[in-house]
Amino acid sequence: GLSKLADESGQAGLLVWAGGCPPLAGVNKQESATGPKSDRACSDQNRAMETLLPQWTHVRHVLMVGRWAYYAEGQGLGLDGNNHIALRSTRHEAQGAEAFELGLADTVAWLRASGRQVTLLEQVPEFGQFSGRTYFQSLRSGRMSPKEAEGALATTTLFMVERRQAKARQSLAEVAETHGARILSLRDAFCGEYVCSALHQGLPAYFDNNHLTVATSIRLRERLLPALTGP
Repeated sequence: GLSKLADESGQAGLLVWAGGCPPLAGVNKQESATGPKSDRACSDQNRAMETLLPQWTHVRHVLMVGRWAYYAEGQGLGLDGNNHIALRSTRHEAQGAEAFELGLADTVAWLRASGRQVTLLEQVPEFGQFSGRTYFQSLRSGRMSPKEAEGALATTTLFMVERRQAKARQSLAEVAETHGARILSLRDAFCGEYVCSALHQGLPAYFDNNHLTVATSIRLRERLLPALTGP
């Protein structure tokens, strides 16, 4: 979706990404779902960005995306609840949620000091028991009606979303206010006043319990436009 938005607005960009890798300077991870090789690659990638980004003076806008609650809480949810991630700061005597907040603050402060606009994308809601495959299998097999499948697999309450994300959202808000970053939220695309759904017009908007489908990212792409514009 972001790539299509950049094309439509006549802008070029660079995607720096690795699964389970928090985009935080001075933070190492130890993740049960990936292993030491991935942990080292994540640290190497973040260190490389600290070296290369100052050379790319044409990069004026940075959008930071992450599964923030996973990093702050230290584990997944529902289907991936057995996945654990431990963060450790290399610059401060800090681990876990404290390392997450300090790493986020250090990263945003560094980017802002170079004159770049920084946008933090608030994490979309997680749906602990949802996967597109399980959802369609439950319908195809006749084990559940569409209404039953939505209720059992594709729905959560806003209260549960807020509880899961409370620690991470507080860190994002404090860092944004302190260092002059902006926060973008897509929550209202999935949540009403009380209930959140992983479906859109009867079709999955997610492909697992925390990642959007390509179709969803394209549908919501214009919501990200502020991350590509501004001073």
